[in-house]
This record gives sequence, structure tokens and C-alpha cells, in this order.
Amino acid sequence: MAEQYLKCPNCGANATNHQNCEYCGSLLVRFVEKGIDLSKTTYLSDAEVFPGLTEHLRQNLRLQKDNPEQFVATDLYFNFIKKGAQTGYNGLSVLRTGFANWIDNSRIDNYGKTEGLVICFRFEYDQFNPTEYEKMYYEQHSRFKELDCFQLFTEKIHDDYCHEYALDFGCDPEGAARLVSDILQKVFLVPLTEKIEVQTGVGVENVNRMRNQQNIKYGLEPSYPQENDDDDDGIPGWVYWAGAVVLLALAKCAF
Repeated sequence: MAEQYLKCPNCGANATNHQNCEYCGSLLVRFVEKGIDLSKTTYLSDAEVFPGLTEHLRQNLRLQKDNPEQFVATDLYFNFIKKGAQTGYNGLSVLRTGFANWIDNSRIDNYGKTEGLVICFRFEYDQFNPTEYEKMYYEQHSRFKELDCFQLFTEKIHDDYCHEYALDFGCDPEGAARLVSDILQKVFLVPLTEKIEVQTGVGVENVNRMRNQQNIKYGLEPSYPQENDDDDDGIPGWVYWAGAVVLLALAKCAF
């Protein structure tokens, strides 16, 4: 069977890799394969990207190369919330490919790759008897399904009330920054003018320390263990799924 070429919208090359262009690494070829008109999206420029995010994702990839066996995470913090006695923040994490599980602890299939950028997040709500915050998740989920990038995500549904999504960006920090920025603005309604906090760390204990410091900053209790409880892979099993869950609400820590 002859190879199918797709013109990469990022560099213009004829790509045979329909996940990430083999010439420039861009994930935008996936949109071409699915027939999405990129001219109607914000994914062709950095005009709608939050300041500093692309450089953090480049740093994430550099840390992966320098630490081939280590967990790496770029955490984004936004939408600080304080309502009565409840305090917290919303957040997203971009993790190292191969180091993320679904919430049921099954491995997200990255075809054996251990280098790249991946996000995984969920929306949980009881559509028949939703609480105030479950209604918020429902609205966020509805907005997410309207995004141009939605059909690129893999979906996993747990017991009808938990919808989980994952996307491997490959080694394309620019494309990842554009899509993540789109999600922040259109799903979580964070304006581009709002300053978000971004932190990148390597190693389970270092990332836990970084997250605990963020919790303390917002008046929350430290909630990430500092001692490794290694499983058969030499990496704590909770890292895979807990690090991949990227939607936080109030004091519910879900990294």
C-alpha cells in the first residue's frame, strides 16, 4: 500500500507520519487527517498562547532527555476559588508520555513511548441530581465538546458519571501550548489577560514538594507524599493516575 502524504500545516512538508510531522514534529497534521479547517482555529499561531507556557513545555522535554527514567510534570494553576470555608484552585498538568494512567489505574496507551507530552483530565457529575459544582463540571464538559481539538482526544467513561479524556501531543511544545491555551480560555473561561502560574519539575518527590508548596500558598493542607512507595516499575502506582488527573475543584486535590 502506498504511503499517504499529508501536507503539514506547520512546515509545509509532505508528512507520512499522521500523528506528528516527521520533519517539524507538529501535531497539526492530525487536524488535516480529520479534515478540520485549521484556518478557523487559533492553532496556527501563538497569538492566543499564555505567556511562558511554550517555554515551560520545552523545558519539560529537555528534562525528559536529561532524565530518561524520571517523572516530569508541568503544572498550571488558575482560577483561585474561595467560597466560605472552601478554598482551592483549578489546575491542569502536562505530563511525560508513558507516565499517566486512567483513573481506574489502567495505563494510557502510548505505544511504548516514554518521551513526549500528554494530558489527561476528567469531568465528574451526576446529571440527574447535580450539585452546584457538578453543574459547573457539566458546563465545562459541554464547552469542551465544542472545541476543534475535541475529536483528537481519547475518551473513557466510568460508570456513566465520569468522562475522562487523554491526548498525547508528541514532542510538539508549540502545538501543545496552543491547544492547552485554547482549553483554558474556552473550557475554564480563563482570559488570556489573566496571569496563570506555571511550574515544571522532575522526579516524583520534587514534583510533590512543588505541589505541596502550592497548596500551602493557598491555605490548603499538604496532600502529596514525599516518600516513594515503589511498585514493580520503580515508580509509585498513584503517580500514573493521580498525576494525570488535571481537573481540580476547591480543596479537592486531584493531581
